[in-house]
Amino acid sequence: MALFTDGILNQESDLQDRESSILNIAALEGVDTSAKRKLAQEDIGNQIKLFLLRDPWLDPKRLWRRLYDLRDVVASGPLKQWHAEASIAMIYSDAYSNQLNDRYLVKLTQYENLARESAIRYLLGGVELVYDPVPKAACPTLTAVNGAASSATYYFALAWQNAKGQEGAPSDVVSMTTSAGSVPVLTMATAPENAQGWSIYGGTDPGALALQYSGSLPSPLTWILPVSGLITGRPPGRGQGPELLVVNESRIQRG
Repeated sequence: MALFTDGILNQESDLQDRESSILNIAALEGVDTSAKRKLAQEDIGNQIKLFLLRDPWLDPKRLWRRLYDLRDVVASGPLKQWHAEASIAMIYSDAYSNQLNDRYLVKLTQYENLARESAIRYLLGGVELVYDPVPKAACPTLTAVNGAASSATYYFALAWQNAKGQEGAPSDVVSMTTSAGSVPVLTMATAPENAQGWSIYGGTDPGALALQYSGSLPSPLTWILPVSGLITGRPPGRGQGPELLVVNESRIQRG
């Protein structure tokens, strides 16, 4: 799974999956959905942080939680549901403020209640954490050097590894078309402080990437497609799974 700080938990399409007309309403009323998704995540982050700090002896990372923030929080399915409903509620809030339309008010109330119940269920289930969080990789830079290869369009993604070999969420896919007699070169400027290795995924179909290399970090951070070309490997993962759970039912506010 991705981590809470890897990016916005839900895209516009995810909101539309829950409320089919939400993007049309946002466009009609001039509501910035990106801003609302960001604000919803900030609000949820503040609630999770308060939950962890309220009874710090329950948090195994209590000694440095304020400094570490929420980099170790896993973006689980229940957390994404909470965020989606909170984002939709914010969009309807703006739409209602613009028009004072009773239909918007009904939807606003509905999604505020849904978001509140999702928050309770999420915290009852527990905040999922990892020991050594690996952030989502930024997109690598692609260039070309001379090599024995035919013209092709290549697609690549990269994921960092920590000391245990756990992978973070893979980067967004990047592409490059090479001419005959050249091969792609993947480069990163820097790596996270705790990165001990990387995994490189590639292919000629962005939806069917396969592992090309997994191992320690070279210096500089550069990888060249071998003479043998692309190989068949496992597909990219989705990031780190939870390793810790922080639960305290007595501290969850209802109503």
